[in-house]
Amino acid sequence: MPGPGMPRSPARCLVVRYCVVVISLVYQGAYAQVEDAYAQGREVFLDRELGHCVLCHQVTQLNVPFQGNLGPDLSGVALRMTLKQMRAKIVDPAADNPHTVMPAYHRTRGLKQVALAYRDQPILTEQQLTDLLAFLNTLRLGSTD
Repeated sequence: MPGPGMPRSPARCLVVRYCVVVISLVYQGAYAQVEDAYAQGREVFLDRELGHCVLCHQVTQLNVPFQGNLGPDLSGVALRMTLKQMRAKIVDPAADNPHTVMPAYHRTRGLKQVALAYRDQPILTEQQLTDLLAFLNTLRLGSTD
């Protein structure tokens, strides 16, 4: 085994270079997936046909007009809640607060007044919920109010 300052074998250098390339590609792929989940989650947060969370909630960091104030300000929500807590609030907010007006975005049982076409279907798919959580988990700055 070569000591410090001694040349390494060409085969070992090739293996090290290969490992660096593989790790770099894995990191880039993972980063791209996280970036995509963030973008998709932001879309769920803003889109009228999806979650439309911005109707009731505001986020200081978002530069979009007409943010709501019916629900709590979600600026810095990732500092106040874990992903598990955020998921529980989105899936079934009435489990924590029976008087909430927030809809259950991923629960399908025990709901009232659901149109026949939407029965047994969650508002958000599992992927949309995961993406929304990826977006919310980036909200680490507090409100500037």
